[in-house]
Amino acid sequence: MPFDSFMTAALTREISEKLCGLKVDKICQPEKDEIDLLFHLSPRSRLVINCTANTSYMALSSQNKENPAAPPMMCMLLRKYLSRAKVSAIEQIGFDRIVKISFDAGDEMGFRKAKYLYCEMMGRGSNVIFVDEENTILAAFRQNDITTKFNRIVMAGAKFTPMPQQDKRNPVAITFEEFSQVFAASSPDMPIEKAILLFFFGFGKLTAREIAFRAAGSVDAPLSAVSLKKLWQAFSEICACVKENQYAPCLIYESKEAFEKGESALDFSFTEIRQYGPSFYIYPCDSVSAAIEAYYAGRDRAERHRQHYNDIAQVLKTCKNRLEKKIAMQLQQLQDAQDADRDKRCGDLITQELYRICKGTEEIVAVDYAVDPPEEVRISLDPRLSPAQNAQHYYREYRKKQTAAVKMQEQIDLAKSELEYAESVSSSLRHAAAQSDLEQIREELSHWNYGRRLTKTLKKPSGKKNIHAKPFETLSPGGCKIYIGMNNLQNDTVSTSLAEKEDYWFHVKNYHGSHVLLKIPAEGVISDADLEYAAALAAYYSEVSDSDRVEVDYTKARFIKKPNGSKPGFITYKNHRTALVTPKSAK
Repeated sequence: MPFDSFMTAALTREISEKLCGLKVDKICQPEKDEIDLLFHLSPRSRLVINCTANTSYMALSSQNKENPAAPPMMCMLLRKYLSRAKVSAIEQIGFDRIVKISFDAGDEMGFRKAKYLYCEMMGRGSNVIFVDEENTILAAFRQNDITTKFNRIVMAGAKFTPMPQQDKRNPVAITFEEFSQVFAASSPDMPIEKAILLFFFGFGKLTAREIAFRAAGSVDAPLSAVSLKKLWQAFSEICACVKENQYAPCLIYESKEAFEKGESALDFSFTEIRQYGPSFYIYPCDSVSAAIEAYYAGRDRAERHRQHYNDIAQVLKTCKNRLEKKIAMQLQQLQDAQDADRDKRCGDLITQELYRICKGTEEIVAVDYAVDPPEEVRISLDPRLSPAQNAQHYYREYRKKQTAAVKMQEQIDLAKSELEYAESVSSSLRHAAAQSDLEQIREELSHWNYGRRLTKTLKKPSGKKNIHAKPFETLSPGGCKIYIGMNNLQNDTVSTSLAEKEDYWFHVKNYHGSHVLLKIPAEGVISDADLEYAAALAAYYSEVSDSDRVEVDYTKARFIKKPNGSKPGFITYKNHRTALVTPKSAK
């Protein structure tokens, strides 16, 4: 379900009871659209305010998150004003998906002043707006002007105006008479769920379907299938949860087996859900925050992983398209430069015919006696030039094309090398399962100036170390350590830092893939099964992992070398053997 007003009301009451009177200990911004406020509270000490378009929510969480090396501007501003500030009040604004957090904070001179944080969980319109005691906006996640659909200004220095209310009725403040008037003019064929969403604000689809089910026994029932009094009774049961502060948070799973396997919940709610059949499993939660965190945690990580993956994939796609066009254009230019001999031939023939060419002639037909049999050659001339100048013009074109042919081949080789590197990063990206793997790929690309967007994201202050590229580690059937590079930075670590002379190094033949290192144990004995397993891993973590049989080269680490100045992941090797393995055997 979306984070609707009923869930907002339940959460507001919960965090108000736990946080009011506490001081903010730390402020973090682990993602560009998430602010975390940390308190001395156990076990859930972190208030997560997430404004992602698809997964906007608030919750008390106990999960630690990795923070960026350099805090964003929004985070630094909140730290300036809210560090050690006391939470004085937390309230829901107008039964909407907006939570106002009031702080008693000190200014630069030590005077106590009020500050406010408006958390708007509106899907794509989600925002966190920081406001001072004079109702002036100090900062916001998303700034916009009056031209947006919300018809309000959200900019630093502007006066804060609340989100405009929908032209619908408040479900927790309506009477039975008003409720009757609302449905009196409605079509009897309209589904109950649709009517509730149409006439009242604050409802999510799950809550509206629950009212329909409690009133008519079906989530798709029309208004004509139930009496108005019975519909009002079901409507009032749901609204009573907010009025009486009686909540029963729960998670809905596809089955009990899905819950026991740790699969993601299908939905969550602030109250008991009856619309699902007996095959579904309803798991009661200890708190509203626990239900929210359990539902959104996995989805939030998956969504952010998808966003970061798509960012890198788009940069690589743009890079590869640019290089392919560049190579095609350079090949055409190289082909044009191949006819340099014709320009020299024309220059020689003009020199041969100087005695009979006059200035102003546009074309001549000369006989080339250097070939057998002699042949006539038609040559175009520039009438503005003298015959000798026309000959020199062809000689200049000849020398220019000769030079271009050499330089153009060099540029083509460089472009092909760069394209090969981009393909190797794309291969690493396909196997990047962890967020740390993506961060290392982003760092690598930003270091080599691929994509301004990635460079900005990963800009670090001076003195900070780069992300440590720790490769994946596993064991062979014989107990030997095996290291696998999941990206080019890890490949360099495997091949240069971890490899010793007698270790075995593996790589898929003629394709992009991971560098795999089989460490030789102290006793110096390895089995054929160890070698075969390491070769299968090299095949599995490559761009041909779907093939039935794959060739993998392997050699002693003493025979591999990284050329000076080469890009990450580039290695040369010799004295190798080739094994034919099945990638799926290493899965």
